[in-house]
Formats: sequence, structure tokens, C-alpha cells
Amino acid sequence: MESSSTDESGTAAVAVDSYIKTNTGNFVSRKTEISEAKNVEIKGKSWIQENVVIRGDLAKIRMGRYCKISDGVVLEPAPIVGSDQHVPVSIGSHTMIGAGTKVHAAAVGSYCWIGPNVKLGPRAIIKDACVIEEGVVLGDDVVIPPFTRVSKRGKSLLQMMDLPPATIQLLQEESMETYQEFLAAQRRLQ
Repeated sequence: MESSSTDESGTAAVAVDSYIKTNTGNFVSRKTEISEAKNVEIKGKSWIQENVVIRGDLAKIRMGRYCKISDGVVLEPAPIVGSDQHVPVSIGSHTMIGAGTKVHAAAVGSYCWIGPNVKLGPRAIIKDACVIEEGVVLGDDVVIPPFTRVSKRGKSLLQMMDLPPATIQLLQEESMETYQEFLAAQRRLQ
């Protein structure tokens, strides 16, 4: 039986039986669609919410530790230009990807926060310690340098700003706290 609630921190809790828990502490929603699971590697202590689509049938997808993949995210390797093969996807540790985001990127670094409803274009590379704000659309083969915040400015313009070195620690703490809040919410439901 599935039950849910929201705690005082706003963390939605869904009954543990609606998740598959791995030996490395990952929680994967039973409503996540993973194609060719043998090509999907999740290092540990990550949380994948429902309605996520992971296309391991196209190429390998690797995720680090303490990642949060929110509701409705699509992780789909992009095709290699002029080939029927696809580029593997790498997502670093302590990275959070917001609801409804489409990831066709080759790489998203560690300590990144990708907002909701973002589109990361084919073969894009997001370096470490980046913040991509809600609704941003990045084109094909774009490279975002480390310690960069990308936001929308108007309908089609993007604004890029430098982030301080403390971004790494802030995003690391946030990813670990989010995971711990999820675990606490799960314990309350048992």
C-alpha cells in the first residue's frame, strides 16, 4: 500500500514500499522507467523520484553519490553526430536535477543544481559547481564552465554569472541534507 505525506521541511515522503532500496543506499521509485538497467550505474545514497525515464538502452549512464533526480526527469543519451551510436551520460556526485528536466547532455559535473523544467541539449557539458536556473534551455554541444550560474533573461537570452568557491560546500551540504530528510521521512512512515 502506498501512502504519502509532507513534513515540516516540505520533503514529500512516499512509503518505502514504493521505492527499491539498493545495497549502496540508493532509493529508486518503482514508477521510474529504466531501460537496460545493466548500463545504468548509481554510486550510492541517491534518490530517484517517480516518473523518471533513464534510457540505458542507448548508452551507459553513470551517476555519483548523493544525487537527487526529481519527478519527471528524462535522462537520454544524445546521438553521436553522423553515427547510430549515442554519447554516454555522466552525472557527478552531489548533483540535484529538478522536476521535468530533460538531460541529453554528455556530462553534468559534481556539485551542480539543475532547476526544474531545464533542457540540457545534446552533448552539452556542465562543469562542476554550476547552477542552472529554472526553465533554461541550453543548445547542442554547449560547455558551461565551472562555478557558473546560468539564468534566463527574457525569452531567449541567457545570463551567466560567476559563483564563489563556497558553492561546492553549499551544494554538498544541501544534497546530503536532502537525502537525510528523505530517509527521516521514510522512517516516520514505517
